[in-house]
Amino acid sequence: TSVDNWAGGISIAINSGGRAQQTGSVSVGAAVALNEIENTVRAYAGARDDADGSTATVTAPTVEILAERTADIFASALGGAGGQSCARGGAVVVNTLVNRIDAHAKNATIAASSSFRARATDEGSIFAVSGGAAVSVPVKGAKGKPALGAGVAVNRIDDDVTAYAES
Repeated sequence: TSVDNWAGGISIAINSGGRAQQTGSVSVGAAVALNEIENTVRAYAGARDDADGSTATVTAPTVEILAERTADIFASALGGAGGQSCARGGAVVVNTLVNRIDAHAKNATIAASSSFRARATDEGSIFAVSGGAAVSVPVKGAKGKPALGAGVAVNRIDDDVTAYAES
């Protein structure tokens, strides 16, 4: 699974003439990118879990129980603002990657003359870019306020990866 997310926002405010020029303008630009991937991958011989009473017998030269998952998130959010007296620009990126990967043999008789392997792998990744920019240029006679630009990225990977053999 792969997610590519681009978000952008820009705002420009300009006042001209008369009284409005003296009071200036306010500009706010924002961008938000929210991404979530949630997966469960299971490979098993015999019982799925403790509540399952199933059994299995596997006879082969090589027995492999493999559960694999790759999930990637690429997210970018850029927010900008420009104004004559007050500008605020910002961006927020929030990414969540939750995977449950399980490979097991439970209540199973495995007769492998060469080899037996239970393997669970997760190769998830998150790449996030977040930025904000703001420019405030007061016109003559207007009171200028500072410009503020900010970017925040929050990434969470919560994986539960198990591989086992239990009789």
